[in-house]
Amino acid sequence: MKFHRISIATVFILASTRLPIAAQTTIYNFNDGRGPVPAHQHSNGGGWVEDTTLVAPTAYVGTGAVVYGRAWVWGHARIFGLARVFGDAKVSNHAAVFGNAQVSSAAWVHENAQVAGEAAVGGMSMVAGNAMILEHAWISGEAQVYDQAAVSGQAQVSGKAQVAGGATVYGQAVISGNALVFGDAQVYDNGHVTGQAQAGGHSRVRGSGHATGTALLDGCFVLNSGAVNIGVHAAPCP
Repeated sequence: MKFHRISIATVFILASTRLPIAAQTTIYNFNDGRGPVPAHQHSNGGGWVEDTTLVAPTAYVGTGAVVYGRAWVWGHARIFGLARVFGDAKVSNHAAVFGNAQVSSAAWVHENAQVAGEAAVGGMSMVAGNAMILEHAWISGEAQVYDQAAVSGQAQVSGKAQVAGGATVYGQAVISGNALVFGDAQVYDNGHVTGQAQAGGHSRVRGSGHATGTALLDGCFVLNSGAVNIGVHAAPCP
């Protein structure tokens, strides 16, 4: 039988050599029906993010906020309060999602846009520029809200509708189809702008007014009730 001589130095080296230890996996329950999943607390803010997400170190996720699914949060975006970003949603640049707001599905909130309150942005919609989605507003489908536009109250923007410029939509207003609300137009109360209709200038759709079809509202035209579905409807501004 042959023995191999091992020096004291070799024994010391072997004893001091440590094998790599795998990082401990942490889990968190995002309360979406899946139970606890691998996740970690984001280095900038301490909010929980699922390991399947992509969250930049420059982005802020506050302690009460969560990011999960396959969501992306990058740039200097801020997610805080009790906000949720999930699904395939993306929040980027200097956008902010806060309060109890949520951004889900394949929605994209970017530039300096804000989503706050109980607002929800979903589908394949986009919120950009300095737009604000507030209170209980709901943006869905392939809708777009951008520039300085604001949607609040319980208003809904859906389909391929667009709200742009300095337009405001609030109350229980509905913007849908391929409608466009722009300029300094306002749609509120139970006003509807649907189909291919457009509301621009300083026009107002309020009460139970309904602009649909290919109607174009301009100037300071006010639609309080009834429906218009074709032609240009304009009124001079005082």
